Amino acid sequence: MKTKWMPVQIKGILLAAGVLFTAGCMGNSARAEEGIPVSQDTFPNESFRSYVEANIDTNGDKSLSPEERAAVTALDFSEEGLSLTTLKGIEYFTELESLNCSFSEVEELDVTRNSKLKILDCSYNENLKAIDVTGNPALEILYCYETKIASLNVTENPGLIRLDCNATQLKELDVTRNPKLFALNFSGTDISSIDVTQNPQLYEIYTTRSKLESLDVSRNPELVHIWVSGTNVTELNVKNNPKLAILMVDNTAITSLDLSGNPGMQELYCYNTQISSLDLTSFPAFKTLECYDTPIEQLNLGKNPNLVGLDCSRTKIRSLDLSQNKNLKRLECAETKIGSLDLSNQSQLRTLNIKDTLIQNLQTLDLRHCKELEYLFCDRAQIKEIRLAPGAPLSDLTCSDNGLTELDLRAYSGIWGFSAEHVARQVRDVYGPVTKGGKMFDLKTVVADLSKVTVASSDQYAYDPATGILTMEGEAPTEVHYTYQTGVENVLMDVLLEVHPLYGEWIKDGTGWWYRFANGSYPVNQWEEIDGQWYYFNGAGYALCGQWQGFGGTWYYFDGSCKAVTGWQLISGAWYYFDLPTCAMKTGWIKDGGTWYYLSGSGAMHTGWLNQGGSWYYLNPAGGQMMTGWISVGGQWYFMDKETGAMCTGWIQDGSTWYYLSGSGAMHTGWLNQGGVWYYLKVDGAMAADILLNVGGINYRFDNSGAWVG
Repeated sequence: MKTKWMPVQIKGILLAAGVLFTAGCMGNSARAEEGIPVSQDTFPNESFRSYVEANIDTNGDKSLSPEERAAVTALDFSEEGLSLTTLKGIEYFTELESLNCSFSEVEELDVTRNSKLKILDCSYNENLKAIDVTGNPALEILYCYETKIASLNVTENPGLIRLDCNATQLKELDVTRNPKLFALNFSGTDISSIDVTQNPQLYEIYTTRSKLESLDVSRNPELVHIWVSGTNVTELNVKNNPKLAILMVDNTAITSLDLSGNPGMQELYCYNTQISSLDLTSFPAFKTLECYDTPIEQLNLGKNPNLVGLDCSRTKIRSLDLSQNKNLKRLECAETKIGSLDLSNQSQLRTLNIKDTLIQNLQTLDLRHCKELEYLFCDRAQIKEIRLAPGAPLSDLTCSDNGLTELDLRAYSGIWGFSAEHVARQVRDVYGPVTKGGKMFDLKTVVADLSKVTVASSDQYAYDPATGILTMEGEAPTEVHYTYQTGVENVLMDVLLEVHPLYGEWIKDGTGWWYRFANGSYPVNQWEEIDGQWYYFNGAGYALCGQWQGFGGTWYYFDGSCKAVTGWQLISGAWYYFDLPTCAMKTGWIKDGGTWYYLSGSGAMHTGWLNQGGSWYYLNPAGGQMMTGWISVGGQWYFMDKETGAMCTGWIQDGSTWYYLSGSGAMHTGWLNQGGVWYYLKVDGAMAADILLNVGGINYRFDNSGAWVG
């Protein structure tokens, strides 16, 4: 799991870049010989004044002595719930080394007289428009993200180690006088250029969704993380970054990458770019590749034995050799033209997505060797049979719009949120011989166990459950509807057999296609169902082909073969969903195969972030499905409620592990103060508990609740 650096601060103890500072009761007072009255004049903000009276004026005399002021080395208001529109009066605490006023509604902040300040966190104050740190030469950590700060001067902070100013109104930033800079984040700003050639110790740089146009990292040999996702960068030279392990260039105009100078590369995110080729043969430790929505035609993964995650959906790849990738846990190759795929070596697979493919050898999808399989998405993949490992921890299965006629799920009752829609109606064309003006069809040819089948009654056919024989009147196609017992309580698979006779005819002339019935007539200005498909014929009797058509405010699309399409359709670069069986285009939220999608007013499928009813949702850019559980977006990890899909904030427990999500939903890492108790969230976001942990060269002990105890 990827991480985003966060504030590291402890009241009374300051930890930065692996150096321990102990704050004592010493230093020069603001007024050496007299007390500072605690009044509206000195502390005009009522909340701040009350805090001072309760926590700093130890003798309760409404005056701050030099000793009381000198004792204040750390202030943390982030969890106090105070409305600190101004922190006027902070200047009296000249020994202050750490200040956290995030989430405190601060509008005015003057720290120019706090010359010993090492850590400043004023993030998430949406009305804070300015901050001056030129009077803080000892500053090491500055967090001012999610504010309206429009300018920032850090040229007087030579010891600055971490700077996070993402989601501000900055248009420029000079870090040429910060030689110790370790981590830099200016994502979501209007900064279009930056000079990092004077930052030789830079370890990570995040520029996601900024207006950055170019980036020179030739003098940053220590760089491990580079994220330029969603910027205007068109090329990136990383030949002089030998330690580079994680590179994110997705959603940029970059067309090529030379990774020959990055032997430690482990993760590459280049989706939604025009990168057409990748050489990954020199990276034995490589773990994750996200290259979907690119024109890549081939991938050589034979030298990447540690690969655990691959998404090459919607690429031009036609073949994929995974014989050397036995550790692969997630494979997504949806909407590709891969014709054959050998999964026999992928016994560790937990996620498989082959939606909208036609992989011939997987029409019988045998995954009995995948004993850890949790997620299987195979909608519209021409699947006729699915074989799963008994007892596999399957939690999500979508297999809509295939040709399944039976599906036994008795061993997978733990499927999370499973509903009949996960096995939404399966439609299968079958053919019965015509005898004496009718058709006969043997159901045993598609279903092995007739005892699990319940055939719906109809006046169009007769069914003999003893023999499995269906007898239908007339020669027209007949719909035979039955349900199949999957083995999961209250969940039946819905099957519609389109039984066709073994012969109207289609005729094409210089104008188009039309249909002639056996009696010589032809349809005009009407819908007609022919061989299980719906068509519309205009006033001249020609079928509508390759076009949109609206009827009474409802839209339909007729493909090149003239039939009205149903299900998911890719049209002019956008995905649409057409209702079964009405063929009508859908809008708004839809649930398909147990997965939720959102379709705009035009019918086009929405991707990315979506705010609905005050809650945030994330629609997978790779397939539009509403995401649940852990997701990584723009270098940040978020947790989406597993039932509703809504973004979570605050503490959450996933399995037996606790995590903390900030107000923006982003996963927190590093030190965290909650209610006066300090916790430590490891690099993967997991809360440290019942452990002696080394942080920055120093050992800390955490109890079973995760609290730091020494």
